[in-house]
Amino acid sequence: MDGLPAAAQSPESEEPESEEWEIPLPVWIGEEHVRFAVRALVLHLPGDEPTGPRCLWDEHPHPCRLARWGRRVLAARGLSDEAIDVVVQRADPYIDLSIVMDEA
Repeated sequence: MDGLPAAAQSPESEEPESEEWEIPLPVWIGEEHVRFAVRALVLHLPGDEPTGPRCLWDEHPHPCRLARWGRRVLAARGLSDEAIDVVVQRADPYIDLSIVMDEA
């Protein structure tokens, strides 16, 4: 698929560890970004496939771009990996992050 931009290439040709492939974080992370991040993590869950975990939403290797972006947004707001897992389990984009940070 030479000549095509990375976004137009098939999932097999992705380089998920490539920094240029990542969705950039906003300069300032507001509540709307947190809600989008939670939604991204809830929708882009891993599914078991013979070739390895794949995103249930877009069938890219998991964690897909949006799942990685969602985790980076929540981590930038000060959540640990354990707290992010709690947020995903609750699946509430309007969750009070301070409560989750205290629990984890």
